Amino acid sequence: MSALVVDASVAAKAFLPEEHSQECRQVLRSAELLLAPDHIYAEVAHAASRHVRLSGLPLDTALEALADFCRLPFQLEASRELAPEACRLAADTGCTAYDALYVAVAMKHRCDLVTADARLWRTLERTPAAQRIRLIGRPGGAI
Repeated sequence: MSALVVDASVAAKAFLPEEHSQECRQVLRSAELLLAPDHIYAEVAHAASRHVRLSGLPLDTALEALADFCRLPFQLEASRELAPEACRLAADTGCTAYDALYVAVAMKHRCDLVTADARLWRTLERTPAAQRIRLIGRPGGAI
């Protein structure tokens, strides 16, 4: 597999102690090119801070995980450029505009989006976008 879009759910699970962490790490290793919208860093930082507040993860551990994530060589796509398509997708499907940004990147590059967000999958599973989305933890979903 050459290019792959991963969303913040996969990125966070790869670096924070969560269910399916091993699968998410494997996905990150499997891609020759990692793609994401530029707001992925804010979303992963949010996930790390939630682990600190809600799960008791030590802040130093969360910051180390975030630093490890930030070392990944992502090719970032500007949210500014993706916003119109993300707005259309969100309005048409009911997913959030934040999630639609990842879908827009996958559509732009004609590659798969890997997510660990079952709610996003359920929202999009009956739409044309579903052909580009793989859900971690779902049979046939892992790469």
